[in-house]
Amino acid sequence: MKRLPVILFFSALMLLSSCKKDFSKITASDWNPNVVAPFIQTELTLRNLMGVDSSLQIGDDSLMVFYYQRDSILNITADNLVEIPDTVTSYYEFSLGDLTIGDIMQAASVTLNDLLPYVDPAVADTLSANDGNTTIFPPFQLQSPVTVDLSPYEQYETLTFSAGYFDIQITNQLPVTLTNIRFDIMDVVNNSVVQSVVLEQLFAGEVAHDTVFLKGKTLSNTFSYVIHSVESEGSYPDSVLIDLSKGLSLQMNARDMYVVSGVAKIENQIIYSTHEWVNLDFGDARLWEILFAGGELQYQMQSYLNLTLNILLQLSSASVDGVVPENNFDLPANSFYESSWGLANMDIDLTRDTNQPFNRMPIYLELVVQPTVNMVAFDSSDKVKATFVAKEMTAESVNGNLGKHLYLIDEDTLQLDLSFFDNITGQIIFDNPVLTFSYQNGFGVPIVAHTNLYGVNPITGDYLDFGIDSIVFNYPSTEGEVISDSLIFDKNNSNIVDFLAERPDKLIFSGDYQTNWNNDTVNFITRTSLLKANTEIRVPLVFSTTSLVFTDTVDFLNGQADIPVGSGALHLNVDNGLPFDLEISLLVPDSVTGEIIDHVDFDMIKSAVVDAGGNVLSPTQSDVTAVFNQSFIQNMSRANTLQLRAKTVTAEGGSIPVGLYSDYKLSVAISFEAKLQP
Repeated sequence: MKRLPVILFFSALMLLSSCKKDFSKITASDWNPNVVAPFIQTELTLRNLMGVDSSLQIGDDSLMVFYYQRDSILNITADNLVEIPDTVTSYYEFSLGDLTIGDIMQAASVTLNDLLPYVDPAVADTLSANDGNTTIFPPFQLQSPVTVDLSPYEQYETLTFSAGYFDIQITNQLPVTLTNIRFDIMDVVNNSVVQSVVLEQLFAGEVAHDTVFLKGKTLSNTFSYVIHSVESEGSYPDSVLIDLSKGLSLQMNARDMYVVSGVAKIENQIIYSTHEWVNLDFGDARLWEILFAGGELQYQMQSYLNLTLNILLQLSSASVDGVVPENNFDLPANSFYESSWGLANMDIDLTRDTNQPFNRMPIYLELVVQPTVNMVAFDSSDKVKATFVAKEMTAESVNGNLGKHLYLIDEDTLQLDLSFFDNITGQIIFDNPVLTFSYQNGFGVPIVAHTNLYGVNPITGDYLDFGIDSIVFNYPSTEGEVISDSLIFDKNNSNIVDFLAERPDKLIFSGDYQTNWNNDTVNFITRTSLLKANTEIRVPLVFSTTSLVFTDTVDFLNGQADIPVGSGALHLNVDNGLPFDLEISLLVPDSVTGEIIDHVDFDMIKSAVVDAGGNVLSPTQSDVTAVFNQSFIQNMSRANTLQLRAKTVTAEGGSIPVGLYSDYKLSVAISFEAKLQP
């Protein structure tokens, strides 16, 4: 039905084009302006119109039904009850990481007196002769490089930096402008250039700055400035004070330094401060608190550092008689330490880990590097290794109840195949969709599931909650018994109608389930026990709608531009056995832009006569017409496809839900009438 008017329309055009008549040779006297193509009849069932779709089924009464089924949406197998393990061993490694080095500063000056041996002798004599006098400062320039050595830094010998800066400050103390200033900061030990500095000019009294980025550099503690060029045009015609003790002031400040290796004096600093977690495996039980009757927690620390550490260990969520167990001790360079806590009467909160709030015992560790008097070698990869061994554990009591466990349901996505909706827009309100949740339960344990069940609209991305808050499973009363049951969710106890109106392409399922949720009953679980749940969605295609639009695109051969059609019409005689009113339009899209450039509209096709239940009683006959003019034919020459749009409304203006039965029929007879032009 969706393709029929287009196919018939072009069948009529082909009839005209196949006549092979030369219309230009017909005289006005024998011209017959009206041509009527033969009637064509066809009959389509609703099954033909909906197409082939594996998710569509036909019931015994011919009602079409959407059906989806998924096995094992929930599958819980048996595990042992809580078992206190005999031994739990945990290993940890702590790297030294980046260390900080305190800020340091060095200053140097290059005076006029220092520069005299490196300038023209006549200029040097003039400057020397006028030291302390106010006169014209002569022009000068360096004739060879000047080296200024800095004292070695005392805090280190060599360092490899992960961050930090050398801030360079250059001050012109002379009464004249200096130009073409070029110097290198040299690492003397490594004989390498740390930074080259170039200043085009520096006015009298002016201060300039530069920065050395230390990240990734390995440097010694000894530097020098190698000044390659300094020039001045002098002060002419002005007289200025010549003072040989003045010159260039060079100051280097080191700041924000972090280092990964080297030889240095190390300051006091925290290198590690956090919680580590000992995972106490209690099998299937999830415990929040445990009071031990006995056992021991041993710990060992092995240092591979050339540094002394002060270490604080604390069982931060535990207490013995109201006191938190802790130990503070020094771990000398490259040494070993071991000790233990008795677990008897120790009460431990196992919920502190927000990522897993059960069965996790926190141990707080703080590692502090002690300051060194002498230089020591270090590397950020140097390690401290720790071992914690909990052994011979026995429990006095637990909090969490052996049978009360909260299990998270991993998010699962169920892909729904609603492809028969692909060419349909508008809202559909299904009358009686049903989701069935069937299960088999061999656990002698009360279980409730708190579900998050929602769908996603593939077009808008909107989420819609299915509206199922909880599912309570029946459970067997004797060992070996298996309960088989099902839960049904429909429009009376869920949001399934609104849910399907959003046309989700997938169903997302998550949440949690809890055992012994309503009492402390005695449970029984065998190793072969399981709870397995399946789901199915059954949607009889019984619905109401006030605005449902089918759209289809049809290719056609564009070769009818030479037919002298002036105007015409498509006449449809329809026996509508479908429970819809139909408004059909034929749209012409531009083949380049896709813009709709023309259309023809058929008159309303009335729906079949239906009863109060939306069932078709008898077909309704309609004679409808779609009129077109010559410009419509011309516009078709700009298209290579046509779009057929059918807007439907269920009977009585959309107020009556109607069912789609596979044997509903639409019978159509169509003729094509056109006025030809000479």
